[in-house]
Amino acid sequence: MDIKKHRLDMENHCPPVPSNTKSIIKLATEKDHESLQRLVNEEKSIRGAAMKYTNSCSGNDTYSNNCAHFLSDAFIRAGYSELLPNNDCVNARCGTTAKRVIRARDMWCWFKEMALEEQSIIPKNEGFWAIFQLDEAAYWGGHVLILDTDNNSYYGTGYYPDWKQHAYKW
Repeated sequence: MDIKKHRLDMENHCPPVPSNTKSIIKLATEKDHESLQRLVNEEKSIRGAAMKYTNSCSGNDTYSNNCAHFLSDAFIRAGYSELLPNNDCVNARCGTTAKRVIRARDMWCWFKEMALEEQSIIPKNEGFWAIFQLDEAAYWGGHVLILDTDNNSYYGTGYYPDWKQHAYKW
């Protein structure tokens, strides 16, 4: 396989199925979403993006790998206009008028630009973090999500506990 083409075409490749059996971190439930809606009225924050996360894109399109697509939609709807076109981190966007980011590595670049704090392990009881997970042998493109470290719940399309963790907070 042509690695360069593979890397340029990541949004069309499905990531492996997450193996969450060894992790205490679980997918955020509807109750978690409802609690955020009741307790927090904030927009431009990682927590605000978790509030806006809907497992969809406002452009109503889908890709085999939707983690960055759906997460960028949540961040943009939470007020992060920095992710709109003309961002130097972004190399690929969806084809709708929404123009959402569709690559996890592009989101990783943006996380690093935004970060006031960075950790290589998953923090505990420190609020909401933007997470990039990577195991190039399993999936070169990586994976992104929002993690609520107080409730051990994530907002995103999966969680890979065995992959290298990059946690960011701002």
